[in-house]
Amino acid sequence: MPFPGAASPALVGRNGSGKTTLLTCLAGAGRCKGSLKVNGAAGLVFQNPRFQFLSLTVEDEVLTTLRALEPKAEEQALRQKARALLEEFDSAELGASTPPMN
Repeated sequence: MPFPGAASPALVGRNGSGKTTLLTCLAGAGRCKGSLKVNGAAGLVFQNPRFQFLSLTVEDEVLTTLRALEPKAEEQALRQKARALLEEFDSAELGASTPPMN
């Protein structure tokens, strides 16, 4: 289902209709049967922020995603990539910070 570049599509449906499952699959954060193709990037922000953070530091949170995207990459390379991403988004000073958990 293609969307124009400036589109902001909405996904609506009843409780239990699979909205979260679809978005989890699109973001690559869940196991799904069949195939999906995402041309570009897809992200996922959980409705309840208590379930958003998986790690104790911001850098480790970035590493969690990188490990999922590149499961065979060496840890040192992933750490360098995580630090580079934090730099790119002017967030290097937050790397050792603890994200809010509640």
